Amino acid sequence: MKDGKDPARRYFEPTMTDAERACFEAGIAMSTLYHRLIGLPVRDDRKQLGRIERALAESIRNQPFRKSVSVKIRPRGLTERAGEYGYGEVTGEWLSLKVVIGYGSSKAVAQMSFADELNYPLMFVSAITRGDGNGGRKIRRAKE
Repeated sequence: MKDGKDPARRYFEPTMTDAERACFEAGIAMSTLYHRLIGLPVRDDRKQLGRIERALAESIRNQPFRKSVSVKIRPRGLTERAGEYGYGEVTGEWLSLKVVIGYGSSKAVAQMSFADELNYPLMFVSAITRGDGNGGRKIRRAKE
């Protein structure tokens, strides 16, 4: 995208708004992050986890439209479950993810965190800023 135009735009439904496309791109980024991390063998070592977090965030930022990416791995109970060999595997309970996508005149913020009340690693769109016809105002914000 050397000229700032999206060469793939012509493949999408013509009435799709920039905000809708930003949300679509956010879903791709969140899914990629989640599925790359689940099952990854780790130790309860903050330095090691920090390197993994930074490397994965940097990698995802290489994809088009990704403005920022945050990955946090917080192992719950890893020390107790590490077993004889001293490591465990990343689960959805341990992850806190956030991506900011800019597409055209809009921006979408997607997050993932473990929702204890649902007992589920929930991905959600937490904010949308629409520049197309809404004066650049934030039009919706979810509880974080």
